[in-house]
Amino acid sequence: ALNLNGSGHEVRPDEDLWCLGMTSLTCLGLMLSIEDTFGIELPEEAPQESTFRSINTISAAVESSRK
Repeated sequence: ALNLNGSGHEVRPDEDLWCLGMTSLTCLGLMLSIEDTFGIELPEEAPQESTFRSINTISAAVESSRK
């Protein structure tokens, strides 16, 4: 699971979240949380490794869905 709380590690916007421990399960949970938080629905193809690669790619997906 991707849990960096208390690790002292600050995630850079371009850092690979999968290298930090992201799994398909944490990806799905993050996607659902983003949809609830922003009141959006990400496309069906959203839960892909490439979409959730980094904070930057997640931000791009959110912005695209808000248009």
